[in-house]
Amino acid sequence: MNRRQLYILLIGVFVFTLSELFPAWLYEDENTSVRRSAGYHFLLTPPQVKSPTEMRKIFNLKETDSTRFMWVHRDGIRVLGQRLSILFLTVGAVLISLNRRILVVYIFGWLCLCLGVGMVALLIFHVFFLLS
Repeated sequence: MNRRQLYILLIGVFVFTLSELFPAWLYEDENTSVRRSAGYHFLLTPPQVKSPTEMRKIFNLKETDSTRFMWVHRDGIRVLGQRLSILFLTVGAVLISLNRRILVVYIFGWLCLCLGVGMVALLIFHVFFLLS
């Protein structure tokens, strides 16, 4: 393993550790199954459910609608997507940065990078279009 691969691997492990320590959270309305992003928070301290007025604003509800069944939990889709993205991008970058260019390994590295970029694109779509 050369120095560049070691740096890529260390960066990948660091980013993966950060993503596990600060996962994505969701607010969910059990009555309507509508979900809204609650951001990233430390693993052991999830965000609190806000006041009824703020929750109505987040979910675009009327003043008369109930907020009794709203809760917060981890966004499993986003967490899984982040894990796969980091894994594919790290493995792809390590394989491409080999000193010896073995064609099969080089192609597999580019395939991993493309899968990683595709996962990032799906995460962006999930956050900006499905959770807004």
